[in-house]
Amino acid sequence: MPSYVENLKKRIMTNTVLIVDDLPDNIFLLKEVVQIIGFQAESRRNGQEAIEALQQNDYKLVFMDLEMPVKNGFEATEEIRTRFSEPLRSIPVFAISAHAKYFFEEKVSLAHFTDYIAKPYTLDKIRTILGKHNLLP
Repeated sequence: MPSYVENLKKRIMTNTVLIVDDLPDNIFLLKEVVQIIGFQAESRRNGQEAIEALQQNDYKLVFMDLEMPVKNGFEATEEIRTRFSEPLRSIPVFAISAHAKYFFEEKVSLAHFTDYIAKPYTLDKIRTILGKHNLLP
């Protein structure tokens, strides 16, 4: 079984991000943006699929839509923060939503998201937020 340090090294060294959104157009756009920045990207359509992907693959960070069927972004992120062990428990998870931040601000904070990104995505917006958290490739 890999040690904490080995798992952390794998996550830090990977250049792949996970995009979780139920709308294909949103996934397509965000994939294009993160690929321009220099990441590879995989996607899942709901929070349950994201949980399963995180258990099987190494990702540098997660972009998590808030409103999805099956398991929403709040539920999925809460599960990541409470059910998983380190270092996966601390993976950066960015809430993404078309709603203004104030609409979800308290819930985003309580769910322990790393930060919040409002749709529509722009290259500058994603670069700025990732740079703020020292996550640019």
